[in-house]
Amino acid sequence: MSNFGKLLIQRKGYISQVYTILAIQLAFTFVIAKFLRDNQQIYNVAIKYFFPLVVLSFLIIFTFALTSKSFYLKLALFSCFAFISGILSIGATKFVSNEVIEVALLSTIGVFIGVSIISLGLTSIGIDLDFMYFILLSWLIGLIVVQFILFFVDVNHKVNKILAIISVILFSTYVAYDTNQMLQKKYDIHPLDRAMFFYLDIENIFTSFVSANLNQNGGK
Repeated sequence: MSNFGKLLIQRKGYISQVYTILAIQLAFTFVIAKFLRDNQQIYNVAIKYFFPLVVLSFLIIFTFALTSKSFYLKLALFSCFAFISGILSIGATKFVSNEVIEVALLSTIGVFIGVSIISLGLTSIGIDLDFMYFILLSWLIGLIVVQFILFFVDVNHKVNKILAIISVILFSTYVAYDTNQMLQKKYDIHPLDRAMFFYLDIENIFTSFVSANLNQNGGK
């Protein structure tokens, strides 16, 4: 444990950078979603262009992944993605109630903190989760394929809820994996990239919690 304590001291600068970037981008998304959701024009844009915005967000992530050198470009792309995520959460109120979104948000925060603590504990006893990379990747690809197929099929709420639970488990495991990697210097990547990984984990957990309640209609 003393060696782990030394590791945390050595890594505190890097860890602080990652969590600071993550907190700022999450706060940006929250501010957009919280203070613009009552703006009828913004709401109409979020509903009208919901799916194009989803596609745009994927393009931004793809561009972010290919951008390796420019800090400011990556930061700008991250901020654009966070902004679009806030707008999309406004559009989501057409499909679920504000109460469901609030519960999903609190659940996501609880899962992220809880899993991060568990991963911290695993790392402290010397467990390296790098072996899970291909397991998680295979799981993710399988989930994407299933969701793509079911997009063209009319499924009931029970199936949708099961998939959402599986998705929450997957991305919660990704939180544990990313936390474990962050704490070990040999897996160092730029703090912006690590923060983006965490942001995507959190967004996918949140989206999964919301997806589990798509039959609880919201809207204005």
